Amino acid sequence: MRRRLYIALLCAMQMLFAVAQDEQRSIDVVVNDSQPIEIDFEACRLSVSAIESGDSEVSLSIDLKNNTSNYIFLFERDYTEKALRKEKIRFDKKSYGSTSRRTLACEGVNDDEMLRIEPSGNSILTIDGITNDVKRCELPLYIARSKKICKKKFVIMRRVKVILNVTIIPETVIDDKYESISQRCAILIDDIANTSICTRPTHPISVDRQKMDFVSRIVAIKEQISEVKSAHRWDERDEEYQKYKELIAQLDNIEYNEAYCGQCGQARSSHKCKYCNMSSGKVVDEAQRIFTNLDNGDITKSDAIRNIEQLRKAWTGGCPKLKQRVNSDSSIRSNLNRYYEDIKNF
Repeated sequence: MRRRLYIALLCAMQMLFAVAQDEQRSIDVVVNDSQPIEIDFEACRLSVSAIESGDSEVSLSIDLKNNTSNYIFLFERDYTEKALRKEKIRFDKKSYGSTSRRTLACEGVNDDEMLRIEPSGNSILTIDGITNDVKRCELPLYIARSKKICKKKFVIMRRVKVILNVTIIPETVIDDKYESISQRCAILIDDIANTSICTRPTHPISVDRQKMDFVSRIVAIKEQISEVKSAHRWDERDEEYQKYKELIAQLDNIEYNEAYCGQCGQARSSHKCKYCNMSSGKVVDEAQRIFTNLDNGDITKSDAIRNIEQLRKAWTGGCPKLKQRVNSDSSIRSNLNRYYEDIKNF
């Protein structure tokens, strides 16, 4: 009986881990707008544009930039684990967990059956034939590293599913821009009113990150208003510009619905140390510095292990604040563990 309960609990935890890899955002895209909508995710940065491609049809162009220090794979169709092995790609059984090892197909990967994006590289996905006002785009990203011995062999460490809910707004002539911009403002204000922002320090996602999607949409609307103003060469006092200024005032006076989510706990620790104010990115930089010094022969292996063990003790619980920041970002956690293993096994 106990064994069955343990297995059920383990499966539930693995399912929760898999869900945590999904990131979902909503954006508004104006057809044929010269300014793409940019949005940041944990693993990538997307620039999204909508282009009129035919009678009542729109194409979405998604420029995907790799934000990780690893490779990103996207697949045009689903592949079994056996089929991937033939392509010299396998799954890391330790870090990948029990998530399905049959790859998910990614819409927009048109020219390559397997699209590989190198660290800091980018690639463009194109989704054609869209006829609805709303398009849901699911981009299953497979984060992989190359093997040290053979750079042409890859190990998939995890999957991150990026989900974009794109509202497509028809292009209007410049004199009629007000109606579409006003509509975007109304949709945005309504979305903010219906979203709760948890301000508890123990919430796994920071307040700024919870608001990031809305802030990006506010900036995009203001930039569009600025383009209209420049095109008409309006002055701040021009009568035609006043209705746009009212929209800007609405955006500036937006109040977020701040409320306790009911799931995260109270902050109880009064702990203070040199790591409390260190960002998770700085921790990765420090781990990388230790490894680089070891690799260059600037420090001995024993000194490197002592330094990385001290750092690891902080991010795994010695510093509760740092642990929370690291655990809220699976990419950071994965990079830190990789540097730790590389130093220990150097």
